Amino acid sequence: MGAEWLTEGRVDRVLVVASEELDWLTADAFRKFSRECVVAEGATAVLLGPGTTEVKDSGSVCLLDITNPVPLVGSGGRQKAVAEVRENYRDGVDPENCLLVDGRQGVSHWDESEEIAWADWRGSRFSPKKWTGEALTASVGWQTALAARSIQQGRFDQAIISSPGINHQAIGIRLGRMNDE
Repeated sequence: MGAEWLTEGRVDRVLVVASEELDWLTADAFRKFSRECVVAEGATAVLLGPGTTEVKDSGSVCLLDITNPVPLVGSGGRQKAVAEVRENYRDGVDPENCLLVDGRQGVSHWDESEEIAWADWRGSRFSPKKWTGEALTASVGWQTALAARSIQQGRFDQAIISSPGINHQAIGIRLGRMNDE
């Protein structure tokens, strides 16, 4: 929604706060689906702004695009949804200068869709949930902050965040270095 508001010119900036509080009910529900899943809690905040601003430096990162959300329900389910997100980034991205920050977490039946969809990815790849655990919305915030930091530090020109979702929808985000034009 924040990206839509920016695109429509309704706002100049959007602060997106993503948080997740762990409780026994959520943890127990995850255990019923997977004994391998590590459940986590936390929060992050990401300030989104337009691709051109008055404050420009070598560490500035901009939001290049966000895919439309793809529901996990229906024919093809999670695999089809993640493959559709992947298709958005098949062309026009140089894997050599782009970091893929995916949603794999070390749970084979949940990771399978990303493994298949991104099997041809030849660039750098990082899976933070393997270390942080699954924190639902907060996890996507962590992925985004990590991707932005990698660009700020000059390691990559772009980053793709692949968020396959647990049971609702898949989505992709692409960040890039601020254009100094």
